[in-house]
Amino acid sequence: LLLSRGQVEAAEARLEKATKIGSTVSDPKLKSSLLAQQAIIALVKSDNTKAKELSELALTLAPDSGVALLASSFVAQAEFNLPQARSLLERAVEKNPNSTFA
Repeated sequence: LLLSRGQVEAAEARLEKATKIGSTVSDPKLKSSLLAQQAIIALVKSDNTKAKELSELALTLAPDSGVALLASSFVAQAEFNLPQARSLLERAVEKNPNSTFA
């Protein structure tokens, strides 16, 4: 929500707090979601390299995560790899048909 309003710093600060809390949890889906959100923030800040690293790690932790697939699709779009971006989005919808992210 904060990112959609252009409040990148506020979104990043909240995500940092959530990441600290999430670091004590062993749930790979939660960790994947946090990494995917960090990847999206990195993209907004034009750090495509960091975004790619984070989105790849998010997918490693939870390969079928809608949030991780969406973040990876955004990275592919930023790299102008539209076929891969579309494929990732299709996979997100296929694996998460009831998700609001997909």
